[in-house]
Amino acid sequence: MDNKERTKIAFAIWDIGNTGGAQRVIGLVANELCAEYDVHIVNLYGFPEKRGPSIPLDPRVTVAYLGRGEMPRLRQTIVESFNPLRKYLQDQSIDICFLQTTYMGIIGLPIAIWNRIFGRKNRCKIVFHDHGAIGAQLGQRSTTLIRKVSAIGSDLTIVLTERSCKDYQQFLKIPAKKLRVVTNWIDPQINPDGKTADLSSKTILWAGRLSEEKGALRIPEIAQMALQDIPDWQIHVYGDGPEREKLAQQIQKSGLEEKVLLKGVSSDMYREVPRHAIGILTSDMEGMPMFLLEATAFQQPCVAFDVLTGPNEIINDGKTGYLIEPYDTAQFARKLRELVMDDQLREEFSRNIKTTQDKFSVAQISQRWRKLITELS
Repeated sequence: MDNKERTKIAFAIWDIGNTGGAQRVIGLVANELCAEYDVHIVNLYGFPEKRGPSIPLDPRVTVAYLGRGEMPRLRQTIVESFNPLRKYLQDQSIDICFLQTTYMGIIGLPIAIWNRIFGRKNRCKIVFHDHGAIGAQLGQRSTTLIRKVSAIGSDLTIVLTERSCKDYQQFLKIPAKKLRVVTNWIDPQINPDGKTADLSSKTILWAGRLSEEKGALRIPEIAQMALQDIPDWQIHVYGDGPEREKLAQQIQKSGLEEKVLLKGVSSDMYREVPRHAIGILTSDMEGMPMFLLEATAFQQPCVAFDVLTGPNEIINDGKTGYLIEPYDTAQFARKLRELVMDDQLREEFSRNIKTTQDKFSVAQISQRWRKLITELS
């Protein structure tokens, strides 16, 4: 198909160079769709000259940097980003722009309004792509307000789970016709050779940003109860963030230096995941956790808190892993200990995960993206 005939889509984000689930999702979707569509990633802030995108991108994906440095306060960002982003979408004849994450929804809202008033018949459609869990943040009034006005002003809103779709309708009064559920998929490149996790490795994996909402500070307490009297087993913590120093202090204070190891940031997490027998997720909230999907790719049993969205759509409790009442660390430790002590149980859970792999295959989820793009264009 000639480039002039191809639908042009853009993913707008404040920093594609940051490490996070949203950035990984954008990279996966862009790489999958660029063979059929003209795909752009529009970056508002960050330090491209130092780090560039945090995920490998297909050379057919165009990455545009409209600004430099740290993102300023939200109001200033909305004002400063309006003309550069609007002009880019217009100059590149973008058909559909997907605003990534909550803040981008409000940053792009003035462009959606401008397009409705001054845009031509074939104006760029603006889609708000919410990577979070609205139900877990209803108490945060400013965030809830941003979601509401972003969903009202945009042509369409994408959410990750059926629960979030219902929450948008119930709490924000967004009609179902303006909502679509498109979940994340398991990247085929995670495990192209079909490896399974080393269930005999005596290591447990935690991976993510060491920030408050990820619940990393619960790890020492869980380790103390689950592993204290079990020789050889360890929890390996991959990632970095503002809670790292506090976590290191807790580990030292609890005398767990031989049980909980801070491994830092890995350049190849796909290599690290299958080296561990069990995965754990301790988050306060999730949208659709990439960590659990990556563990699923290697048939790795996991234990996670049953927060409002995400884990319960991936883990089949008692069949492929364990879902724990938030935030019962004692129960979490008991169930983790069960998996640690029972080799056959780990093997059974691992076998059962095959059905979950099919549910989150790229073939199924990418078709939702194609259907959505066809609908909008």
